[in-house]
Amino acid sequence: MTKDIVKKIIIYTLNLLYGLISLLYCYVFAQTLIFALSDIRIGLNGLETKIPDIHTLLSQLTNVFGCLLPVLFILLSVTTIILLIISTFKKHKSPIINIFLCVFVSLLLIAFVLIPPQVYIIALYILVQKISFLKYSRLFYILLSVAVLVVNAFALIKKQEAI
Repeated sequence: MTKDIVKKIIIYTLNLLYGLISLLYCYVFAQTLIFALSDIRIGLNGLETKIPDIHTLLSQLTNVFGCLLPVLFILLSVTTIILLIISTFKKHKSPIINIFLCVFVSLLLIAFVLIPPQVYIIALYILVQKISFLKYSRLFYILLSVAVLVVNAFALIKKQEAI
């Protein structure tokens, strides 16, 4: 009984931490998209933000590493967090949720590693100035993703053995 409670607390904590760091990076990538899709200049009245012309906007939108992968990351992150919440609080889990979680977390990890830090470093730097321990957030995200992937893969293998 005590072993199950400790196991649930560890899984809840892991899912909560993963959800928080995923939302943090969703925020960072959303800020990056705003920076990428707007033209910021220093004018007479301070910073001026303008939407660039259509050709510049289209070339920036088709940039795989600057726009498409961050958008994919945000969409998959939100979906994964919702699935994690469902799998955490649902009493009778179906193996399909674990399969989707393993696939989505794997895709998120690949997208996260493929997006070069130069794309989002300014938005992350602004956030790190407010909260100093976030300078290690890239490593935290990778480690938590691997842990969530292992836990869900193990749960999936355990369910397959029970069937």
